[in-house]
Amino acid sequence: MDEGKTAPKPTDSEPATADPGHTLEVQQQFLLHQPALMAYALSLVPCRQDAQDLVQETFLIVSRKADCWAEGSSFMAWAGKILRYEALHQLRALRRRPMSLEEDLLELLHGNEPPDDDLLHQIQRLKRCIQKLSPRARQLVMLRYHSGMLPEAIAKSLQWTANSVRVTLTRAKDSLRDCMAKREGGRDKK
Repeated sequence: MDEGKTAPKPTDSEPATADPGHTLEVQQQFLLHQPALMAYALSLVPCRQDAQDLVQETFLIVSRKADCWAEGSSFMAWAGKILRYEALHQLRALRRRPMSLEEDLLELLHGNEPPDDDLLHQIQRLKRCIQKLSPRARQLVMLRYHSGMLPEAIAKSLQWTANSVRVTLTRAKDSLRDCMAKREGGRDKK
């Protein structure tokens, strides 16, 4: 194909027309980036099984849409954007499930841009921000977003009121938002 021309992009309803060799290259790139994509998926959905399902669905989508990726461009950015859109789609479909993150938290953690090749660095920044929370706030964040417990269940296990748990979680999310915003604006401090 000429460099100036691009292949038409398939829709979800029509089959991909990608060169089988290019599709294989895309699948190999996916396998190389799979650990980072899994880390990204885990940052979007706290349940490991949901993250694995999300990565598998992303593999199917990138395989089907292989002709949309241009060799030499950032594979992680392309595949990460697909993964993020699939996560948003699943979050909307599973809104009532207690183990899925709310859309506002997903947007807070990841903004409007897909992950770049420095995703693991971003995850490390978030971990450092979480470590700066008070021990009690950190515990609540882990119970809510890592273990998938609802505020009522957390309150019962800690002998708090559900409202106290919600208030503490809201304050923790605000602190995380501020911490991430400060690090984005300046140098990442250790």
